[in-house]
Amino acid sequence: MASVGLIAYVYFVLADSQEQAQTQRCGWVGDCDCMKEIKGLMENILEKVDEQVAESIRKLSRATSAMADSIEEGAGVIQHAVKRSGDLAEEFMDDTMQRVKRHPIETIAATLAFGLVAGAFAGAFFGWMVKRR
Repeated sequence: MASVGLIAYVYFVLADSQEQAQTQRCGWVGDCDCMKEIKGLMENILEKVDEQVAESIRKLSRATSAMADSIEEGAGVIQHAVKRSGDLAEEFMDDTMQRVKRHPIETIAATLAFGLVAGAFAGAFFGWMVKRR
């Protein structure tokens, strides 16, 4: 962007020089060939800068739309995964309820055994922690 400002500055300096030349009656009087050539070069440079800026804007627009598409696709995948995990949890709960209803005594025995083992591990851990102090 600094080059655009520099080009504009040079253009205005040349225009100012042209006005001074007309008042001083030097070689730059009126629309001489040199001034036409300089104006043509300046317009050419400004057109190239304009094309580069337009291309950069198009590339930025494409990148922005690609990012938006990726984010939207990721959100869809996450929503699907959350819905699927909720369905699986509900299915697991239904299976567990049916198993408890079909085998109540085995369920109670398994729960009691699990509780005893977990309690023994917890007691051993807390006992070890107290002994370390």
